[in-house]
Amino acid sequence: MRVLRGCCLLAALALVGCGRAARSESAAGPFPAQSLRVDQAAPDLNGLSDHHGAPVIEADLSGKVVLLTSIYACCPLACPVLLAETRLAVDALPPELRKDLMVLAVTMDPERDTPEKLADLAETFAAGPEWRFLTGSSA
Repeated sequence: MRVLRGCCLLAALALVGCGRAARSESAAGPFPAQSLRVDQAAPDLNGLSDHHGAPVIEADLSGKVVLLTSIYACCPLACPVLLAETRLAVDALPPELRKDLMVLAVTMDPERDTPEKLADLAETFAAGPEWRFLTGSSA
């Protein structure tokens, strides 16, 4: 659990740092976390759908800064802490930076974590429009 909290803390600090950097730049300036963008291949998201039942379309992620994590909807300890701290970090960003962010939370238990359970989880954590809780087949 300490490792998970450490990873979440690093993500939170990076996101909060982006918000601070944005306040010091002009509104027309580039996304302050440009150095976070990498030219590595994104994970294959084909076949996944979100907590609204909508399929993941990779074009929707084009040009976005993607924060990717894994979750269990029924997790009582680590996942709620990870999601709450991530939400706090996302909420600390100014709205103009959130439009460039997509938070993907992929279930590690697709047999039990249905879109309905993931929608409940999204509601519990008051996840904004930049969040997508994903599920798919166990394959």
